[in-house]
Amino acid sequence: MLAHEVRKTLKIDLFGIDLICATENSISDALSKSNKYAIIDLNIFPIEI
Repeated sequence: MLAHEVRKTLKIDLFGIDLICATENSISDALSKSNKYAIIDLNIFPIEI
């Protein structure tokens, strides 16, 4: 991944945590690939015992 930079963001919402990973292409030309994103949604629900 020499031409890419990986950026991670944590966002906390009402039900859990969203982990958003994005890769940015450091070379801006028409032939380069577009950015790629991965979103991991961790939902946390309380369990009553």
